[in-house]
Amino acid sequence: MHIPISNLKKEVAIVVPSSGEHWREVTYKDKDGREQIRRIHTLGDSVVRVKDHFYLSAVDETGVGRGMYFLAELVTDRAPKTLEDAMNFLKPEVVREAEARGTDVLRQGEWFA
Repeated sequence: MHIPISNLKKEVAIVVPSSGEHWREVTYKDKDGREQIRRIHTLGDSVVRVKDHFYLSAVDETGVGRGMYFLAELVTDRAPKTLEDAMNFLKPEVVREAEARGTDVLRQGEWFA
């Protein structure tokens, strides 16, 4: 079936464009609570809108090895303005509140879709 490009552009859009593919250093805490630095490779993190749904395509910098790619639907009715905004949509409200108070919040596991 042929879908005209004009129709596709109405249904699909990049709402937070990729800053490009690159390596970056991230700080994380090891199992003993010591800060470590690791280099991760990003695949061009971005947010895509399909109809009225938003999807975050990114690399979990705390994932196994050099980071773990994930694609997750964001539970929101508005487009995030930044990649950080999109990542925060994945956090439960209780976590965002704890971080706002300055609490050191440890993640339980990997992002997943």
